[in-house]
Amino acid sequence: MIDLKVFKNKNVLIIGSAKGFGKELAFQLNEGGANLFLLDKEPQEETLARAKYFIFDAESSTPCYEQLVSELAGGLDAMIYIVRGRGAGDVESLTSEQWDSDINLSLKSAFFQIQSLLPALKENSSEASILLVSSICSSLVGSESITYHLAKAGIDQLTRYLAIHLGKYNIRVNAVQPGFLVHNEHKSRFYGEDNLEYRELACGLHPLRKIGHDIDIANPCLFLLSEASAFITGQVLCIDGGLTVQEPWNLVWNLNQVEQTNA
Repeated sequence: MIDLKVFKNKNVLIIGSAKGFGKELAFQLNEGGANLFLLDKEPQEETLARAKYFIFDAESSTPCYEQLVSELAGGLDAMIYIVRGRGAGDVESLTSEQWDSDINLSLKSAFFQIQSLLPALKENSSEASILLVSSICSSLVGSESITYHLAKAGIDQLTRYLAIHLGKYNIRVNAVQPGFLVHNEHKSRFYGEDNLEYRELACGLHPLRKIGHDIDIANPCLFLLSEASAFITGQVLCIDGGLTVQEPWNLVWNLNQVEQTNA
């Protein structure tokens, strides 16, 4: 586990910090003494002593740097983009407006927010780090919308592209691919007595026989943001408890084993 003290007095900006592992990551960085700039379109509980909170809609065409230019006068050590679209349309019903909204929020905005923050990231005297959030759906097909899949595939390639073109400024760019997660705000429901069958199925399909929580994503993120990963850039780290490395028939076998156990 990373010693959180390495983030002391580091300036870190998170877009998408109100809940999920964005909120967990902010909590951990605050514990380490980072100076936090937390942006979300939803009001946040202003409980972290070292954080400044901002209402910001990533769908807007206004770069967040314009809102924070005076706050970031000392430069920026790291930025994390966690925002995603919530498209509901399927292949037969997806509209052009839904397509644009989801792609703009999940992919286009990620690029242009990074672009707007480059002056602050380049101002860093040592090195800066950018962290994007992808998904296992960037290379697999799941139940999410087609725009979610395409946007996350784009995030993977955006990570590699930016790593090449920003390396000359000593800016590292990496991404994480979360798998099946239960966020902190959903734990009570997931671990409820009436959810035993679903819980055993979800855990049983993972080689580690457990599912991930926000801290399981936050810890690798902390590593990628820290100097411990100083020679790592352009990488997309899958964090899924081994779920997606399994041969499909093995998943079917595991499902059958879980069902027999519960019978």
